[in-house]
Amino acid sequence: MLLKGLARKFEECRYLEIGTWLGESLVNIASIAKECISISLSDKELQLQGATEEEILIQRIFSKNLSNIKHIKHNSKTFNFSSIGKFDFIFIDGDHSYKGVKNDTENAFKVLKDNNSIIAWHDYSDLTGNTINWGVLAGILDGCPKENLKNLYHVSNTMCLIYINKKFNVKDIPSLIPNKTFTMNVSLKEFKNQ
Repeated sequence: MLLKGLARKFEECRYLEIGTWLGESLVNIASIAKECISISLSDKELQLQGATEEEILIQRIFSKNLSNIKHIKHNSKTFNFSSIGKFDFIFIDGDHSYKGVKNDTENAFKVLKDNNSIIAWHDYSDLTGNTINWGVLAGILDGCPKENLKNLYHVSNTMCLIYINKKFNVKDIPSLIPNKTFTMNVSLKEFKNQ
């Protein structure tokens, strides 16, 4: 819901995702975005890292057949980001090591379209925001241009940190006590791998 809500801020959203697993977030954004680009490890790179055949087979399973999604099978640590243009919205959910997050953050800031563009990082904390993944946060902080540090925000009830060029009234310390509830309608649809 967070990613889709942020993508809706752009009329013809150009979306970049670094680190696609099954493609759930991509398929959700693709329903409203003009163009989505995903950068994820190739099957060979996954195999070299010890992934099983089944883990490789399910890569991009939800997003591989959509016309407005382009999958780039390449390691983001060695990819030439200048070759793909600029983006309204970038989601970083790839290598969660300090070096991986720092590299992806530096590259994300280089391909932001303008001052209204947004970056979101996944897994920087647990759902409450009270248990920080310090390696991920350090990578974000060290990869972020210093002048943009003031525009980083934890989104309550998520595991996400976002960069957005706006000012918000925020609490310094998140509370463990829930202050909102959510309602969702869920339906079941048979999935056929094509």
